[in-house]
Amino acid sequence: MASEMIGEVLKLALVVTLAAVLSISIYALLPDERPPYLEIEMSFNQSEVGIIDITHVGGDPIRTNDVHIEISNASNMFDKKDYKLTELTNQSFWKFPETLFLNASTDSSSDMNDVKVTVVHQRAIISIGEVKKV
Repeated sequence: MASEMIGEVLKLALVVTLAAVLSISIYALLPDERPPYLEIEMSFNQSEVGIIDITHVGGDPIRTNDVHIEISNASNMFDKKDYKLTELTNQSFWKFPETLFLNASTDSSSDMNDVKVTVVHQRAIISIGEVKKV
């Protein structure tokens, strides 16, 4: 009778241990959090020279602390300007249908016709595009 009880306790301990090991190994296989998805539209502002309008037209709301925007001359990658999203908006999230207004002039060129805009998240580049002056 005592040996049957010890056997049951050992079986229970084995099952609990195996369940713990299995759950830990499955948890380790889960993917990391994905970078946010973002759709934007970009254009030069019609009323102000050198200003680019960037509008959030779809995707996830973006936490402003996690993102910065790089503007560079499309032909010269070294001529670059960097904006933190927290500098452009006073809100904690950038979401549909908000528009940001960026100054396209950089240190070496005051008026650019072709501009490359890159939206960079902590984990990935989430959008790249070029804006051409018409």
